[in-house]
Amino acid sequence: MRICFVPFIFFFYVFSAYAQTPSFKINPQNCALETQMAAHARTRLDNDLQKTFHDVLMVNELSDGCGSLQFTDANMQSHTNGFSFGMSQFDLATRPGPSLATLNKIIACSRLENVSPVLSKADYKFLQENAHYSTFVLKQDPTKWNRFAAIKPAIEASLQSRCGQAYIENSYIAEIRDFERRIGPWWKTIKTRNPSMVAAEQFFRLYELDLRNVYGGTENFRKVVNLEDNFACNGLCGKKLVPIFTIDPPVTVSDLIRYMFTTNCYGYVPQQTRQQDALRRLNTVLSKIDIQALPLDDSDKRYLTTDFADVLARNKKRFPGKPDSKLQELVEAANGGSAIVGDTTLMDSATLAKLDAACEK
Repeated sequence: MRICFVPFIFFFYVFSAYAQTPSFKINPQNCALETQMAAHARTRLDNDLQKTFHDVLMVNELSDGCGSLQFTDANMQSHTNGFSFGMSQFDLATRPGPSLATLNKIIACSRLENVSPVLSKADYKFLQENAHYSTFVLKQDPTKWNRFAAIKPAIEASLQSRCGQAYIENSYIAEIRDFERRIGPWWKTIKTRNPSMVAAEQFFRLYELDLRNVYGGTENFRKVVNLEDNFACNGLCGKKLVPIFTIDPPVTVSDLIRYMFTTNCYGYVPQQTRQQDALRRLNTVLSKIDIQALPLDDSDKRYLTTDFADVLARNKKRFPGKPDSKLQELVEAANGGSAIVGDTTLMDSATLAKLDAACEK
């Protein structure tokens, strides 16, 4: 009896623990439908910039194109993200209005296709009342968290319906076009203040497009470039944890990189879903750029071969195996083709704790 009973208890315990911690990670299995939809969406885009941005998003937002028809949690250390879906990842917490409106349209139209399982009226009401919360907040309430796990299959059935796919693809196309339109004035400022940066147009526009999607863009950077402000002092600077950000005109390639990795929680704090994620995304952007053709001046070379090389060295030590080949290529280009071994001294735990506390939402 004892030999049979103990394994049963162990199995029940493991199963119960698993049931209480449902996974909302992207499942890379059986995603042929998602990759097919991504490929079709790409053919509908208007120009090479949009198509290249699409290629970047399929890596930076999804898992090689997988995940757009899934209801997932990015689990960011900022604790601000909500559940997300779609090709550019509609986030129900950070973009609650348009994200929930799109999801509601998908749920409504999918009912006409008799998808199964289907959300009950009670589940739909629960979704409307709780979708705007961050997943960090939801995890503090096991009842709500497990309720979302229970309705996840019905939500994904709606996303995978014919009209669900159409809504996701059409909204994505519209969003990509809108992103390109919105960065127009931003890019005009860059090339006006330093016409030689036209040679780096692909880098500036593509990087800002990606930052617009993940970070909301770099309007404070634009103001400094355009001499509207003498400096930028974002949240960490306001708490005297990092210095003010300034530019010695004219603007150059590394200024935008320096802005992202010295002024804000996302780029500065050395954590998995902050600085490491910012580096990962930049590495993807650089994979679409002719790095050797970038116009790097002396200020670029100083920053890239010192402070930025240190960031890469410390990130590699903290997160070994993460892709950074294009980041390293950029540093080498700034150093005349030679590799640099940066300082690997990690940030002390007390400083990291202060930054983490300052960045908590």
